[in-house]
Parts: sequence; C-alpha cells; structure tokens
Amino acid sequence: MTIKYASSEERQCHGKRTYLNSGDAKRAAKHAMTKHGGGKLSQYHCVHCGRWHLGHTPKWRKMSTDG
Repeated sequence: MTIKYASSEERQCHGKRTYLNSGDAKRAAKHAMTKHGGGKLSQYHCVHCGRWHLGHTPKWRKMSTDG
C-alpha cells in the first residue's frame, strides 16, 4: 500500500488566502478566531510565494510557548 503525502508547498501555500504583510494576516486571524471560534490561528511568511498565510498553530509550537 502506498500512502501519498501532500508536499509542504501544497500544504503551506496552495489554495490559501494571501496577505501582503504580517499585520493584515494578524488582523484576519484575530477576526476569524473571534467570528468562528475554534483553534488558534497564526500568520506565517510563505517561502513559496513570498506572501503571508494563516494556519493553525502547530502542537509543538503551542507546547514550546506554554512554559
């Protein structure tokens, strides 16, 4: 059985809304979390397209900032 994983570019960039800067992305994340609830969103600079995207904060990152 072969398992196909999405490339990091597909997961990090393709099909995601883009923002021109960190501030715009941060405001959009705050708005989305307030309006829709759910998990914490973080903005990140995309190495593939050079713009900013939103994504759920990885579990390892949450753990490293708790202490």
